[in-house]
Amino acid sequence: MPRDERIYPNWDDGLFTWHLYRYVWALPHAYGKTVLDVGCGSGYGSHLLSGVAKKVVGVDYDPEAIDYCRRQYGDRPNLQFIVMDATALGFAAETFDLAVSFEVFEHITPELGGAYLSQLRRALRTGGNALISTPNHVIEKLWGTYYHGHINSVSPAEFRRRLRHHFRVVRLFGQKPVETKLKRFLKMLDVFHLRHRLFPRETRVRLDLLLSGGRPSYRADLSTVEINQKLIHQSSVLLALCVKGEDQIARGNVPR
Repeated sequence: MPRDERIYPNWDDGLFTWHLYRYVWALPHAYGKTVLDVGCGSGYGSHLLSGVAKKVVGVDYDPEAIDYCRRQYGDRPNLQFIVMDATALGFAAETFDLAVSFEVFEHITPELGGAYLSQLRRALRTGGNALISTPNHVIEKLWGTYYHGHINSVSPAEFRRRLRHHFRVVRLFGQKPVETKLKRFLKMLDVFHLRHRLFPRETRVRLDLLLSGGRPSYRADLSTVEINQKLIHQSSVLLALCVKGEDQIARGNVPR
C-alpha cells in the first residue's frame, strides 16, 4: 500500500474504524491459530489478532512500516513483523492456519496478482482459510472515486473468478454501513445503480444523509459497520473467505 494511503490508529477517524472492522471480522478465525497478515501496514490489525491467536506474523514490503510496527507492538511475544514482498513470501509451504490480506489486492499489478494469490495459498496448511479484501470497482466507478495506487480494481464477478483459480472454495461478502430498512429496500430496488446515473454526486450525498438518519455513512464507528452477504454488488468493499483444499466451510464457522 502506498504510504499516503496507510492507515494509523485514530478513533476520531471513521476511515480507521472502517479498516479496523475487517480485522474484527477475522477474529473468530484466528483463535489459537498461526496467522499471517500480508500487507500489515501500521500493524494495528496484526496486534489485534495476536490477542487471540497462537502466533501472528505481519509482513509488509515497506521497511518504514515494519519499523513502526516493531516500535509500537514489539512487546508482544507471539507477534513478529518482517519486511517481505507479498508476491514472494519467504515461508515454507503450509506454515500458517490463516492468512489475512486486506486492501492489498488492488495495489498489485494484474500481471503479479496470480503470484500474490499463489503465495497466499502456498503458505496455508491444507484446510486453512484466507481472508482477502479489495474495493468494489463497480462502486468506485459509479462514485467517480479514483486512487492512484489502485491499479488492479475488480468487480465482484472478476474477484471471484480470479480467486477460484487458486482456492477450491470462495465465498464473497460485502462491507458497508449499517443501513436503515428503508435505505436497504431502496438499494435492493435499484439493481442497475440508476441513482448514480440520474443524480449528481452532491444530491446523492444529501440523500445518503437523509436515509441514514442524519449521520453520514462515512462517519463510521464499530457499531455502524457490517460485513455480510447482503447486497454484495452494492457494497463498497468486497471480502472473500477462501479455503485451501477440498474442505467445505462449516456454516457456524464463518465470520459474520
